[in-house]
Amino acid sequence: MTWLEFFKTFAGPMATVIASVTAGVVVIWFGTVQAGIARSQAATSAAQKDIANAQLKIAFDKLKHDLFDKRYEIYLAAKGVIEAIFNHSPVNDADPALKKLRLKLDEARFFFPPDTLAFCENIEKLVYEVLVASRAASGYSEDRPERHELRDQQAKGEIQLARIYEELAKRFERDLGFEQLTKPVA
Repeated sequence: MTWLEFFKTFAGPMATVIASVTAGVVVIWFGTVQAGIARSQAATSAAQKDIANAQLKIAFDKLKHDLFDKRYEIYLAAKGVIEAIFNHSPVNDADPALKKLRLKLDEARFFFPPDTLAFCENIEKLVYEVLVASRAASGYSEDRPERHELRDQQAKGEIQLARIYEELAKRFERDLGFEQLTKPVA
């Protein structure tokens, strides 16, 4: 049997084997390329996860900072409203600055836990009582007993506000303190 006859006889099976080997090589090459792409996608996904976690931490820190700003504004409003009561005698209940401070103090309901909220509401209640007593007392002449009673009510409210003013920073300390700075180092 000559080579020509050999190739004629086995050409079909040899072509099948060659085609199979070629197809196998191509499949292996594509598989390797696909595996490389999958590995790079997994690495990209892991990097995106790390970026998302970092962004989450940044957003949470921003939220804490914004909350601190809002709480500090309310603390300053509580302080300012008490100071306004003492700085202006008689108290002008129509003063726009005083109204603005009282409105800011009212925002405590959105930013503080219940105990601090109750403290702020107590300040507002006392301020309201002082303003009402001051306004009502101005409607009576100096010699009327009603005026003296109202001025006594006003004075009692102002005394309570003075006591609150002394403890104001201590009461807000927990809510305004940065945890990183106030907790003990382990």
